[in-house]
Amino acid sequence: MTTSTTITIQGKEITLCHAAEIFSGYGHKRITVSLLFGKEKANFAATTSNMPACDVAADMEGSEKYQSLYEIVASKIEDQVIEWLKTVEDKN
Repeated sequence: MTTSTTITIQGKEITLCHAAEIFSGYGHKRITVSLLFGKEKANFAATTSNMPACDVAADMEGSEKYQSLYEIVASKIEDQVIEWLKTVEDKN
């Protein structure tokens, strides 16, 4: 079972290393994803009320689960991830 997967954001390949969800209040989950770009790793988190999607992801394992959880919050963390990518590229 593979535990990481590659996602593409603004034409850049990024490794999705991990994703997890925790209860965040009635009808809400907080999803945290761990991304790796080059040698830089960062965590991004967002809260969702999309409980049906979280329930589906809970039945998955490994990279399939990480991908599913990422997709639930992707639109909410996109701006943060893009800013992080710019920062990483400016360092190199």
